Amino acid sequence: MTIKNIPSIPCFYDIKQSFSRNCRHAYHLHGEHQIDIDTNEAIFRRQWRQSLAQEKVITDWAKEMLAAGLIRPSTSPHGAPTFCVKKPVGWRIVHDYRAPNSHTVRRTLPMPRKDKIVDKMQGSFWFSCMDLLSGYYQFRLRDTDIPLTAFQNPMVLMNT
Repeated sequence: MTIKNIPSIPCFYDIKQSFSRNCRHAYHLHGEHQIDIDTNEAIFRRQWRQSLAQEKVITDWAKEMLAAGLIRPSTSPHGAPTFCVKKPVGWRIVHDYRAPNSHTVRRTLPMPRKDKIVDKMQGSFWFSCMDLLSGYYQFRLRDTDIPLTAFQNPMVLMNT
């Protein structure tokens, strides 16, 4: 069987924007996410020094995400540093949310055991792994929680 002969899977057509190579096509699929924290204090960590090349990468990324409507300017008292990590091709943008995460009220949700999942796949013909474009940005946030996601671009504060 060749790739051309594989029957299409209708459920993937319903969410095809999730697999786009262009973040302008990303959209919120998965309902609304909420962030509950255990403090009324501002959670802010100062941006650390980066090379001019890294600042340019972050600024260019922020302009693209702003144009796509996935981030917006912020006046939040909260703020997480942003940095980038070199990949084999290009850079990965990272927000250091360790400080806000340390104040997040954890929800305990049951997770299936990996061995049980593998057992259920026994006898399956197809196995697939997919990477959603900018997966973090595919979840809508509760409006009151948006200020908690503030991150620092080299010159401005932004929100998801």
